[in-house]
Parts: sequence; C-alpha cells; structure tokens
Amino acid sequence: MGLEEIKKTLNERKLKATTMRVAVLEQLYKESNAISLSKMQESLGDFDRVTLYRTIQSLVKSGIIHKALEEKHDTFYALCNDCSLHNHSHSHIHFKCDNCGEVSCLDSNYSIQIKEDGDYKIKQLNIKASGVCSNCI
Repeated sequence: MGLEEIKKTLNERKLKATTMRVAVLEQLYKESNAISLSKMQESLGDFDRVTLYRTIQSLVKSGIIHKALEEKHDTFYALCNDCSLHNHSHSHIHFKCDNCGEVSCLDSNYSIQIKEDGDYKIKQLNIKASGVCSNCI
C-alpha cells in the first residue's frame, strides 16, 4: 500500500495523516504479520514514545489496526480487515510461532458460540494458538 492509499484510509476514518501515523501504517503494510511494539519502536528510530502510544491508540480506536497479542513484555499489532470506526470484528485466531516468535492472524472457519447468561456480557473474545510456522518447519 502506497502513501496515497494510507492517507485515504486515514481520511476515511477522520484522522490526519501525521508523520507518525503514516510511518506506523507503512510499517504494518510492509509486513504480512503482526508487528511487536518493540520492533516498531526500533524501526522508527528517534521518536517521541508518547506520540507513538497515542498514535497506536488512535489507529486501534478507529478500526485500522488491532491488538493481535499481548504478552508479558510486548504487544503485537496487525491491520484490521473489516473493522469500522465503531466495531472491531475479528473472526480469526492469533498464532505465535514457538521458534521464531512471529505472530500471524489466521483465518478460521470455526464459529464459536458462547451462551451468555444475565450475569455477564462478553465484549471481546481472543483466541491464541501456538506452534511452529511454515517458515520454521
């Protein structure tokens, strides 16, 4: 995805095409998998950390990216496919390779239905799978 498409995506979500937003999205579009926050920080070089965190939060809130996986020391982010400004809708599994640590969003043809009773309301469901990716087999 080129610069013009990134600017168009941001504009559709009522976000300005700031240098940081464009840089984060360019990085995510270059990768086919989720990217860790630490890798983003490393790739961006000299930057303001607060600006990066705010940028990520605005991209998540607007439905452009999503938090793919959270671990003790790092968080992975990936591009959204069919999300909107008001609704994150992910019907995939987050897979982490035990060997290389790569995180991928895998499509799933399984439908998970959870019976909710009146005591709680599920807002989000995350499924993490681990194993060995095709590059490490």
